[in-house]
Amino acid sequence: MNVNVHKDTHHYGIHNLRNTDVNLTAEDGDNVVAIKGKLADPMPAGKVESTSFLRGIETAFKSNTVLTGNNNKISIATEGDGLGLGVEGLDSKSPYSGHTTGIFVNNQPNNTTEPSLDGISTIKLKAVKGNNEVDLNVKNHASVKGIIASHSATATLEAEGDNIVRVKNPDTDTALIDALKKQYPNASKELYRVGVQSTTDSDVVLSAANNIIEIGGNPMNQAGITAHGNATITLKAKENNKITVENAAYSSDGISTLINRTGARPGTRDDGNKIILEAGGDNIVTMKSGDADADYVNKSKVLTETPSYQSKRGSNGIFSYGDKSLVKLVGENNIVKSEISEKSKALNGGFDHNSIYSWNKAKVELSAKSDNIVQGGIWGLYSNNSSISLEGKNNAISNPKYNVRADNKAKVDLTAENKNTLSDAEFGVYAFNTSTVNLSSKDKNEVKSTKIGLYSQDGGSINVDGKDNIIEGDKFALIGMNGNLSIHANHENNITGGAGIYAKNNSKVNLTGLSHVINVSDAAIHSLDKSEVSIDGRITIHSSVANIARRDNSLINLRYKGNSSIDGATVSDGGSVSITPLDNSDDNVMRLTGDVLAVNKGKVELDFTPNSRLAGRLDNFSGLTDSKHKDLFDQYVTKLDSKSAGEINLNLAKDALWTMTGQSWMDKLSGEGTVDFDSNSKTGGRALHIGELAGANKFLMHLNKDGIHSDMLYVKKGTSTPQEVVVKNLSEVLDSMNYGERLRFATVTDSKNEFVNGKKYIDDTHLLEQALTVEYSDHKTDPSNNDDYNRRFNGETMTAEKAGNTDVDAMYGSEHRKNVYLVKQTTGNPGRNVKNINDMFDSTAHYAFTLDTYTKREGERAFSTLDKKEGDWIRLTHTRLIQSNAFRFHNNDFEIGYDRFSLNEQEKKRKWGISFDYGHGRTSLWNTFGKGRIRKYELALYNTTQYIDKEGDETGYIDNVLKIGKLRNRVIARNHMGQLWGTGKYSNTLFSISTEYGRRKFLDDDKLWRITPQAQLQYSYLRGAGYRLDNGINVNLSHVNSLIGRLGLDVVRKFDEDKKLFYVKGNILHEFLGNRSFKAFEGNSSYAQKWNTRGTWYSVGLGYNARTGKKTNVFADAEKEFSGGKKGSYNIRLSISHQFD
Repeated sequence: MNVNVHKDTHHYGIHNLRNTDVNLTAEDGDNVVAIKGKLADPMPAGKVESTSFLRGIETAFKSNTVLTGNNNKISIATEGDGLGLGVEGLDSKSPYSGHTTGIFVNNQPNNTTEPSLDGISTIKLKAVKGNNEVDLNVKNHASVKGIIASHSATATLEAEGDNIVRVKNPDTDTALIDALKKQYPNASKELYRVGVQSTTDSDVVLSAANNIIEIGGNPMNQAGITAHGNATITLKAKENNKITVENAAYSSDGISTLINRTGARPGTRDDGNKIILEAGGDNIVTMKSGDADADYVNKSKVLTETPSYQSKRGSNGIFSYGDKSLVKLVGENNIVKSEISEKSKALNGGFDHNSIYSWNKAKVELSAKSDNIVQGGIWGLYSNNSSISLEGKNNAISNPKYNVRADNKAKVDLTAENKNTLSDAEFGVYAFNTSTVNLSSKDKNEVKSTKIGLYSQDGGSINVDGKDNIIEGDKFALIGMNGNLSIHANHENNITGGAGIYAKNNSKVNLTGLSHVINVSDAAIHSLDKSEVSIDGRITIHSSVANIARRDNSLINLRYKGNSSIDGATVSDGGSVSITPLDNSDDNVMRLTGDVLAVNKGKVELDFTPNSRLAGRLDNFSGLTDSKHKDLFDQYVTKLDSKSAGEINLNLAKDALWTMTGQSWMDKLSGEGTVDFDSNSKTGGRALHIGELAGANKFLMHLNKDGIHSDMLYVKKGTSTPQEVVVKNLSEVLDSMNYGERLRFATVTDSKNEFVNGKKYIDDTHLLEQALTVEYSDHKTDPSNNDDYNRRFNGETMTAEKAGNTDVDAMYGSEHRKNVYLVKQTTGNPGRNVKNINDMFDSTAHYAFTLDTYTKREGERAFSTLDKKEGDWIRLTHTRLIQSNAFRFHNNDFEIGYDRFSLNEQEKKRKWGISFDYGHGRTSLWNTFGKGRIRKYELALYNTTQYIDKEGDETGYIDNVLKIGKLRNRVIARNHMGQLWGTGKYSNTLFSISTEYGRRKFLDDDKLWRITPQAQLQYSYLRGAGYRLDNGINVNLSHVNSLIGRLGLDVVRKFDEDKKLFYVKGNILHEFLGNRSFKAFEGNSSYAQKWNTRGTWYSVGLGYNARTGKKTNVFADAEKEFSGGKKGSYNIRLSISHQFD
């Protein structure tokens, strides 16, 4: 249909009114309703009154229209440059009379103050094979809409193919007209372009393979689909729902729900607006705008004077407004994206462009089988007194300003099967005014922002729950301003960026889970003004300042578990910081590197478990009596106005270590740990000031009798529990002092004999022990209480390492003050490492006197099943010997030898043999760090006589052995601190002679079983030696004689036609001699020791011999010794022989 469009013309394709039914069915064909209008009137120069419009189908007043065909197409198009369509009506009593629409169905009476008529009006398009298409390609100056259902009306589009609603203006430069509105003075002055609209108790349903809605042409108020007045729109797609709004620089929505404007016709429903998109594939909402659109808006007087322009209303991918309103998307993927140019974003100083906006108790729900993707808007998810919920495998939000913002009791939920990802925004999550944002993922939550990761304010709450949580903010990762943040990770929370956690004004931040990593360039945790930050789990912090708690008892509670570490200073300025174990588990360990400061009544509680480490200086600012204190040390935070002292309490469990890096002040030290002063002896000593001493502590100190280079310990309140002092340079101190000379190391005001008067600290670096003995002196009567001595030990004035004599007097007074000294004395006892001399000597002797029995030495020959039992042989022996309270020795011997029979008769055989043995042994000396090495070179001569009975069986033997050799020994001894005590080398000559008799007796007629009782006697001589240790100690070792007797029994069993043989054995051994001694000298000191190794011990063993080839034999023998102090001693021999032709 071709028409001329004048100022007040109305044209319809189908016009169905007042209880009328229209049914159009195209059997195997298409229904086409097409209007083509020529714009006949010229453009007016000023305001205009016009009700010109075109409508494809209009059904009203309880009427029904149905179109059925292969395809149904409703199209409206215009041509020409004249006055366009869609100017709001002026004379009609209906506010919809001026809309140009493709499909318009309503059920409203003429009286605008009355509700809808009884019943409903309906329009239904059914495309049985193809598409339903509503296509408006018109030049419009005001309002134009694709589909409208109004006032108890229903519009239904069903298609086997696609439903397509397209509303476009072909002339992108069309000028907008300011239409007069006398009839409706309260009506909006805004101009609209809409794809699908349902209003006042109405319903629109689009069902197809794909539902496609496209609108655009020039900027104005636009909406892809919109519902208001308790209306509904439902899009059901087997594949995809696609909504695209172009030219969306100004006041445009992809999907929107609204409330009726003031003065609108009343409805009958009260269940809110509902827009539901269901897709087997994807729901895609796209908002687009370019620079040309921004230019258009700036040039349009009509748009720049509208409320939308003044309020900077840009675009919303989804806009849900009003109580009970709901926008819900269900699909494989839900995608809401904005493609807005920077010029469009900058309109009027910056328009608001939101991807999803829920306002005034409305709801938005996105449910995806795979991913929800929201990207491109200036604000991503914005909920204002409303709710937004995203649920899918992955939720990906990427927008430049806010990814998630919740205001005024709003709620936002992001639930992911795999991952929530919030990226590229200035603010990752912002929760304001008692709003709540929840991020929940079974795998990972990742928030990466260019300014702030998570921000809660004025009662806002942010809850993050996942396996792993990654929160990154270039300026701050987490901020609470009277807000609450709860971050839980089943595996790890990872916080990175500029600053970590910033909590202010009664905020509460709580991190729980297995592990927490904070890696930032500024402060890791900052708690201010009654705020509280708590972290439970394995903690890893890397920052310049780890913890800052300031004003009004703000709290930081770090409860560590597992292997935790903190790098960075801790400052409590009127607040409270506690670093304590989460539970009593043995694997909880903290490593804190950084200074700890407490000032202005601030408090720090440190509780370190076994094997924990603290490296830094502690300062409770009790040294403020000296003005220099403020300038000597790094305060780590700006505007730290130190007016009064704070409180620091440290508990070090056993095996925990604090390494001081500077002079320290603290209130209480407890536990059983160690404090290492770690001072630089080249520049000066270091001081530690303790208010109260409790527990059994150990102090590692570097002392020097000049005082200047000596550490000092100051205690106000002592303890009756004994303390231990380890003088790190004990030998150096003793060498510098004369006997009876004193050296001060501590000052105690209220002493309870904590360092134990008379306690001795032994130095064992020399031949004879030297001792430093603890001695207390009352300060008033102390003979060393003079100005020179005090200034040398306390310092002239306050420095970074010493408090200065004046301040020491001021802090510790003189009434009940005691000075504690170490006095040099001698004990006359040998040094601890002197025992290494005799232990090494014993190790050498045991190796030299090892009993070589006939069974072990000749077993390969004696038990061989080969015909030839003479010639060359090679043997390997491994031995381990443990002598209780002396040494642990193991060696490997390599022997090569040759045997030859000198007599080989039927009843008697005599064999001679010669061998060379090279042995290499190592010794660990008992209860020290000492070690030894022994190399043995030995030559042996053997003579064995064997007796044979008439049946050709050997019945007995006599075995004689003569040995001569040399042992080269090296000893390396270390003191109890692991430092080298001395090394030395020496050699011993060895002589040994042995004779053994054995008798064999068969136990059965088959001669498979036999026993062999034996008796043996071995004499050995080890020549003495003299050597010098490199620490200056000379040692003389005595000659040693040994006489060992043995009674033994072998039980032998043959197998496999005499090819295999197995035996067990047992022995009783006794040493008849064994006297040993040595003398040692160092300067004018000497020490001598004698001891005896006589005694009885036992051994048991087993052996195996087998012919593995025609001319090859394998022999193995193992023996274990016990009793006589030989705990865990054994030896193993292995031999392989081959008979050559």
